[in-house]
Amino acid sequence: MCRTKPMREDTIKTAYLTMWNKLASNHTFILNPMLDSLKNMRVSKEQEEEIENLSNRIMELTE
Repeated sequence: MCRTKPMREDTIKTAYLTMWNKLASNHTFILNPMLDSLKNMRVSKEQEEEIENLSNRIMELTE
């Protein structure tokens, strides 16, 4: 049996949107350093391509 109290859907949506907006407005402090770390950990061509795709996606989302 789950002991977690139920949460209203609008509360969950508000929390999600708040965190999304914080991430989007602070992407240079959060996502870019993470991307740099990922680039330093590259091992294979497939991983390089995935990182490039993710980088492009980040740029699309922050425009």
